[in-house]
Amino acid sequence: MLAVFLRNPAVAFFCWNFWDKPLINYDMDELRKLFFDDVWEEIVKCAKSFPLSEIRIRVGKRIRCAAGGKFVYVSKIASEKDVSRVLDVATGYSAYSASDAALKGYLHYYGGVRIGITGEGVTDGGKLMNVKSVSSLCIRIPTDAAGVFEKLACSVFSCGAVKNTAIVSPPFGGKTTMLRSMVRFASKTGANVLVLDERYELSGSGAFDLGENTDVMLGASKSVFFENVVRSMNPDVIAVDEIYAEREAEELVKIANSGIKIFYTVHGDSLERLELSDAKKLFDVTEVGILLAKNPSPGTVKEVKRFA
Repeated sequence: MLAVFLRNPAVAFFCWNFWDKPLINYDMDELRKLFFDDVWEEIVKCAKSFPLSEIRIRVGKRIRCAAGGKFVYVSKIASEKDVSRVLDVATGYSAYSASDAALKGYLHYYGGVRIGITGEGVTDGGKLMNVKSVSSLCIRIPTDAAGVFEKLACSVFSCGAVKNTAIVSPPFGGKTTMLRSMVRFASKTGANVLVLDERYELSGSGAFDLGENTDVMLGASKSVFFENVVRSMNPDVIAVDEIYAEREAEELVKIANSGIKIFYTVHGDSLERLELSDAKKLFDVTEVGILLAKNPSPGTVKEVKRFA
């Protein structure tokens, strides 16, 4: 496939995924603390020999797990106590932390695990004040894979020069895993890389190696990161996960125009997603697009396109 790309540098199509690479497993001892023993036993049976990537708990319904790109229901029906157990352990039994997390819609746990939260919203004047009676949890477990970026290196790194690169995929397509691998690779080239780890997923609070030339800003909002941290750290490359708002795209454009290279991810099912109005300016400075898919399994690299 690389030979095809070299003959036609504008577009390349791939058919491989992260599960073909050596996987770096999450610390299961920490994850199991979130669950009662009977629930954990069911989850382990579900995972078998594949790494867990997601666990969904819905009160009154069967627990659903994702492992190795496959979704499986376990026999256990989730209860309110199962939800409370996860929240208690993840927040250190802090009611304040649980309330704060509910307002954000998620909380982070050891090693980059993100726990999404839904329930009954309490509003005041149209503003969400609290979420009570939590009924659903989406536990996302980060998966790292060694060397997933090397096959694409000739696209993004040309004669040592880093390209402004977008990673596009639908949810659960492997964007964060690919971004993490790109950061690690860029760091190995000697570039100073600055990462915004807004939800503690990219670095896993230190659980994942991002390279010896990489600096990480944990927990900050994108606005704080763009306005303050980027200027003070003088990076060669910055990496940001999940760009949504137009103002975020505009900030990235400013950074790219200042000479700093950018790596970013965005939700979408095609590279043309970058040409939508809210990201058009960002598309204009993007040099390479990597399209990932979740079928036939998460992390499938479908297309690499050079825009400039």
